[in-house]
Amino acid sequence: DCSGGMLGANGVVAAGLPIAVGAAHAQKLQRRDALTACFFGDGGINRGPFLEALNWAQVYALPVLFVCEDNRWSATTASAPMIGGPGASARAISIDIAATQVDGNDVIEVFDAAAALVAQVRAGQGPRLLHALTYRVKGHVSVDPAAYRDPQELAAALLTDPIARLRQKFAALG
Repeated sequence: DCSGGMLGANGVVAAGLPIAVGAAHAQKLQRRDALTACFFGDGGINRGPFLEALNWAQVYALPVLFVCEDNRWSATTASAPMIGGPGASARAISIDIAATQVDGNDVIEVFDAAAALVAQVRAGQGPRLLHALTYRVKGHVSVDPAAYRDPQELAAALLTDPIARLRQKFAALG
């Protein structure tokens, strides 16, 4: 049942991107005042569906917000050595999709950037990409102890916990 607007999930890396673009295209053809949001990880940007979906969305000026949760890991492999260039936002910009990179562990920054991008998409300015830089503090799956990670890197990442940071901001505001 898609009555709530959730199209479901797909276990294939990057497969949600063309599904989201198809939904956005259908919304545009039906002249619906709707927006599609598509969430994916940095591990998906090296897969063909990433560029194919962004290209289709740009060519047809579709109402879609792409959200890359760049947690720096592709399953059990560090993403950086596997990604040519600066990443998702640079690839989007290369095909004229406006992209905004944010600290994915700053809830307010993510909210503000997402709101601005949603407003642009709703204004008919075409697709947009939100590139949220974060860090995955657990293994890829529940049984993955993530022993392949540098313990110091993990310790540093734990200090940027988004909930703790937001709690501190709210406490400072009283």
